[in-house]
Amino acid sequence: MNKSYPIKDLDRLNDYKSYFKSKSTRDYLLFMIALNVPLKVKDILLLTPRDLVMKDAQFIFFVNDFKIRLNVSDSALLSDYIQPLSEDEYLFQSSRTKAPLSRQQFNRILSAAAKQLESPYTLCPNALKKTFAYHAYVQGIHIMDIQHILGHQSKLETFAFIDVLPESKRDIQLNL
Repeated sequence: MNKSYPIKDLDRLNDYKSYFKSKSTRDYLLFMIALNVPLKVKDILLLTPRDLVMKDAQFIFFVNDFKIRLNVSDSALLSDYIQPLSEDEYLFQSSRTKAPLSRQQFNRILSAAAKQLESPYTLCPNALKKTFAYHAYVQGIHIMDIQHILGHQSKLETFAFIDVLPESKRDIQLNL
């Protein structure tokens, strides 16, 4: 099995977004939620409209005592997408069986995108979680908060997860 890495390049990330947007609303929203909300894959695949909380035009997801907000435009798209669904229907269901997508189906969707876009990296749900954590770190979210969101035991585990070297010791000079 190939090791997954965070998608650090924003242009490549935007290519994936465009690809999924052109494929289907379901696949785009699945990609965006997996990218922006570090839930377990099975929890994402089993989401129903009943599980969603909206406040101030944004859907909010609760992950380890943190509120993670989906951006306004994707929240609006998700809101439109769930309108025809009953409260108990799965958001990400097979069009053929109406059962929730399996992990394997989700992996096939992601692999097809990586192949189509000729990505040199493995695109899998874990890579999306790593991408969330990497960009949270780059945008200034403290590593301890990311560690807590991901449920890691140490900062070193989180740094390794996001493929970033730990912060070096800060240079201090006292002139007493």
